[in-house]
Amino acid sequence: MPKGKGLPVVTITGKGNKKRRCPLWDNTRKELRTLIGKREPDDFVFVNRL
Repeated sequence: MPKGKGLPVVTITGKGNKKRRCPLWDNTRKELRTLIGKREPDDFVFVNRL
C-alpha cells in the first residue's frame, strides 16, 4: 500500500479506466479487513457496484 501524507492509500480503477488514490483511515482499514476476510490477495474487494 503506497502512502500519501502519512496515511496509507489505495488506488481505485473506475469507469473509463480512470485511477483514483484514496486514503485509508483506521476505521476504513478495519472495515475493509472484515469485508475481505480470507480472500486471496489478488481478489477484487468490490466485485460489482452493489
